Amino acid sequence: MGSEGSEQFMADTSLKSFEQNIERLQQIVKDLDEGTLPLDEGMKLYKEGVDCAKTCRKLLDDANHQLTLWREGEEKSLKLDETESK
Repeated sequence: MGSEGSEQFMADTSLKSFEQNIERLQQIVKDLDEGTLPLDEGMKLYKEGVDCAKTCRKLLDDANHQLTLWREGEEKSLKLDETESK
């Protein structure tokens, strides 16, 4: 794929899904590992990769937070149910 898709994708990684960011990050790693890119293009891809990784981390943190809130809500609900049944 090289850089042909990078300009389109770089528009805003924060608007892409987790899966889209991971897929793009994998492609960037592959392209950089080949070692055939000009320095300037490699630097652009590296920066894009960092942005993708940051977005993935934020999306994972947000999902973890939502699961924690849900789990805590379920635990409170179970405690209320136990109290009401006594």
